[in-house]
Amino acid sequence: MKLTTKIILGLLGGLFISIIVNVVQYKIYHKEPVIDTVIERDTIVSIDTVYQVIQKDTTIYKPSPIIVDTVLDIRIYRDTVYHSYGWTSLESTTQGSLLSQSIGVQFSVPNYYTTRTITNTVTNTIRNNLLFANLGLNYNYTNQGFYPSAGITYIWNKHRRIMTLEYSLDKRIDLSVGFSLWR
Repeated sequence: MKLTTKIILGLLGGLFISIIVNVVQYKIYHKEPVIDTVIERDTIVSIDTVYQVIQKDTTIYKPSPIIVDTVLDIRIYRDTVYHSYGWTSLESTTQGSLLSQSIGVQFSVPNYYTTRTITNTVTNTIRNNLLFANLGLNYNYTNQGFYPSAGITYIWNKHRRIMTLEYSLDKRIDLSVGFSLWR
């Protein structure tokens, strides 16, 4: 057989063995990754700008009616008191004596800090350690030939470290160790 035919048959055989090993590895040794979820909560308590009771008294002496109906003897009195937080309005309707009275209030109190809960959810996936079987073909420049090789690769520490051990039929053993530079 020619050398190129041997190389092609060797590569196809290695590819077939690699596919079989990957299928077996996936079906038998497949693990689900372990997921670690951390929930952090920070709470900011509200501090209102009004922290003491403020009272205001207003007395209206000799009020004058706004609307006067002389036929039915009905008088309507209105007044609005303004203060730094809004206003208060009063309306009274009389027919000799008091018939109705309404009070309207609007306050606008500034609130600089409100109560809020900030939830930060951090999901960390802890990756499982991996073990690979390697098959390959090495070329030796000294002997001018191709040599099959086999080895294993182990990846650990959340996929931050790698170690490969490989043996070639030209009686060579390779050991390499690596680490991630950034993530």
